[in-house]
Amino acid sequence: MGHPATAGWPQLLRNTEACYSLRVSKWQRNYRNRKVTDARNMLASQVSEKVFQGQVMRQAKLLGWEAYHTHNSKRSVEGFPDTIFIYPTPEALELAAPGQFEKRLQDLTSFPRVPLVVAELKKVDEYPTPEQRLWLALFRQVTDHVYVWRPTDWEEIHRVLTEARPVPV
Repeated sequence: MGHPATAGWPQLLRNTEACYSLRVSKWQRNYRNRKVTDARNMLASQVSEKVFQGQVMRQAKLLGWEAYHTHNSKRSVEGFPDTIFIYPTPEALELAAPGQFEKRLQDLTSFPRVPLVVAELKKVDEYPTPEQRLWLALFRQVTDHVYVWRPTDWEEIHRVLTEARPVPV
């Protein structure tokens, strides 16, 4: 048996090691999460706007959106947003059938309103120009869904394109 004052050392040592391993594990988790986030941000910073545009367009199409993107903006109005998304309703698809649009043009006022998503896509370290900010502000008068998206915004992009779709009645 040892000295009474040192009798609890093995248990104390085990407790100290357990506490230390918990702290190290938590630190390691935080460090690993930070490294993953840093790696994602580093990869995102390498993505060109053209590649990012293609990725966003594919995601929107998978979720059922119709999308417009001006491929060559040289002759377009300066600052107009990169991408416009609109979710097609059954009424819109019916109206788009041959001969229907001209017949029912007056009925357009009774059409259900669907979300319009306007997105200016930028590289990680870029910001909208004054002309782009003007167009985004103008679109904000029409829709709540106006965004500047970067490759680091994938969670938000997916959330917006998923949640902004109209709920079937």
